[in-house]
Amino acid sequence: MTTPLPILQSAQPSCTACELHAQARNPGVPSVHLPTSLPFSSTTPLVAVLGMNPGLQEDKVNQPFVGPSGRLLKEVYLKHITPLAHIVLLNTARCYTHSATPPKPKQFRTCFSTYSTLDLTSLASALSPTTPRILLACGAHALSTVTKFTSSKAWSLTSAFTRQGTPTNLWGDWQLFTTFHPAAVLRDGNLLHPVSDHMTLIHSALVGQMPVASSPNLVPPFCPPNDPAEANHWNEEFRKNPKMN
Repeated sequence: MTTPLPILQSAQPSCTACELHAQARNPGVPSVHLPTSLPFSSTTPLVAVLGMNPGLQEDKVNQPFVGPSGRLLKEVYLKHITPLAHIVLLNTARCYTHSATPPKPKQFRTCFSTYSTLDLTSLASALSPTTPRILLACGAHALSTVTKFTSSKAWSLTSAFTRQGTPTNLWGDWQLFTTFHPAAVLRDGNLLHPVSDHMTLIHSALVGQMPVASSPNLVPPFCPPNDPAEANHWNEEFRKNPKMN
């Protein structure tokens, strides 16, 4: 018997915590439980994926991670993680920004501290003390917001790649992992090489193997490993979708 899903914090319908709501069609695009992952329970490993902010397609349909970046995240990044854990998808900021301009650091921090920290606390409180819980920060904006909040000093991607699996002492001892944002991979397919390495570390952590420090400059295997047909498919996606939206 599975445990009822923890309710995720909603910024809708009238969030005015920062200025971003004014330019979004759907302010506060909600966080979601990934339905293709394992059912939630107190003993099921939990992976919370933290993206940047909703794109144009997400703003149109009021659903997170449905554009090219979201598809890449769900279909490739998480392919080998989905059978091992319950997965929750969150954004650091929850409103769309025009002209591919990212939110400002203060806006990221405001949204993250107002909503995401409550989600992470609620999720962790529903788990048994020994259940693995992993927070995956995708990209520099998510990473800097989380680390600024937890340690008062923002980490760079380069620094984080050598500190994969670092425990945080907030929200129930989450292990922090980092990888490149899917939008960056859509611009440069070679970044799937280190992404594959980072996902392998998370896989190892979920099956009880101690992860080792990751290098951001690894070379193949491609992600997912040893699957030329799928690699060709995503190379074609990169060619057709050079930008996030």
